[in-house]
This record gives sequence, C-alpha cells and structure tokens, in this order.
Amino acid sequence: MTDLGETAQTPAKPVRQSKRAHALAIIGLVLIVVSGPVAKAGLMSPMAGMLGYTIASLLMLIAMIIALRALLGNSKSPALNSTVSTWLVLVAGAAVLIVNINTIAGSSGAPAIHDVSTDLANPPEFVEIVALREAAEAPNPPGYLDDGSAQLQAEAFPEIKTIRVNSSYQDVFDKAVSATERMGWELVAAEAAEGRIEAVASTGYVGFKDDVVIRIKDEGTSVAVDIRSKSRMGKGDMGANAARIRSWSKLLNE
Repeated sequence: MTDLGETAQTPAKPVRQSKRAHALAIIGLVLIVVSGPVAKAGLMSPMAGMLGYTIASLLMLIAMIIALRALLGNSKSPALNSTVSTWLVLVAGAAVLIVNINTIAGSSGAPAIHDVSTDLANPPEFVEIVALREAAEAPNPPGYLDDGSAQLQAEAFPEIKTIRVNSSYQDVFDKAVSATERMGWELVAAEAAEGRIEAVASTGYVGFKDDVVIRIKDEGTSVAVDIRSKSRMGKGDMGANAARIRSWSKLLNE
C-alpha cells in the first residue's frame, strides 16, 4: 500500500515545481524586458533599472533550479505535461546566467575608474556639458581628479593614447563629428574654431549617462586628437569608457 501511495503522489511534486518555475520565469522575463526600457525612457532612475534586472536575474536562476528539479523528478513518470515549457524555463534561466557571467568576466580586468582620457597629462575639459551634469546632479564632478586613476588607466589600457592624423584640420574635425554621430551619441557641441566636440553617450540597457569631450589641435605636421569619456556616477565603469574610446577611435581611423 505504501508503494502505491508514493507512486500516486510522486507525479504531483514535479508538476507543482514546474508551475513554480514557470511563474518565477514569467516574472523574471517581464522585469528584464521592462526594467531597461523604462529606465532609459526616464520613467525611473538607471539604478532602479539595474535593481530590477538584478532581481530578475535572481528569479531566473531560482526558476532554472526548480525547473531542473522538476524535470529530474519527472524522469520516471509521464505526468509532467508541460515538459517542453519547463525545458524552455531551464534554457532561459541558463541563458541569463551565461550573459551575466560573460559580462562579469569581460570586465574583471577593468580598474575601478570612471574617467578615461587619451591625454592623461592634460585631459580635454568639459564646457557645455558641465551644466548638464549639474542639472542631473551627477555625483562625479566634471573635472579630472588626480586620485590615482591616471596610473591605473595607463597600466590597464596602455593603447589609449593621443591620436595623430596626417590630414587637414577641417577634414579631421569633420571626421570626428561624423564618428561621434555614428556612435549614436547625443551631440551637445561641435565648435570647429575651438577644436571641441562634446556629446552624451547612454549605455545600452538602462541608459546610464556618460559624457564625452573631444579636443582637436593642429600641430603643423599633423592633427592631434584627444578624447575623454567620463561616467556621471559610480566609482568604476566596468571598462565601458575605455571601450567607448576604442570604438570611436576605430571609426575616426576609418
């Protein structure tokens, strides 16, 4: 009698686990889909958007574990009618986990800095963007701080240096503006007479604002181009500013 009772009750547990996994996965996926765009639209802060994504990732991880237990518990019984959807929950949870691991791994070598410049001795200065940062109450000041960041940058990103182009000043300035627009940044200033370009870059998911200033100087035999990218908040940028400068520099060189 005991064996029959256990056999009758066994299928019910995987079914309940599957339902829990589905519910958690649906909530997690909705949070992932909604948190980023809502934050980027300015309806909530980027930090709130990241919190939503963090909660969603945790829910997807729990859903993946529960889905795996449901599938293992159902291995000897055909009672779990939603096997395919439970597998989908497992795959979705694993996909989110892999994305997060790759993101963390990709930024693991980045130093805890948020201000990157091709010229560390005399970084380009923000002008018009200063007011935007003040209006946004950005925690990080617009000025370049001598807090050891320059040494950390030099060690981590030795390839980020002043770009020298053998072309006319106007040609280089036009190409710099074009590269800025192709990056999808919001162009704030393009002053050819001053050799200054300023723009605002938004990160892809929640829309964290980073500011960029480009300085172009005719040195006679060549034109020197310097670019600086700085986050408005946060001690570290997970390598985002350096990656942004490399991408822009590549477009300029093209």
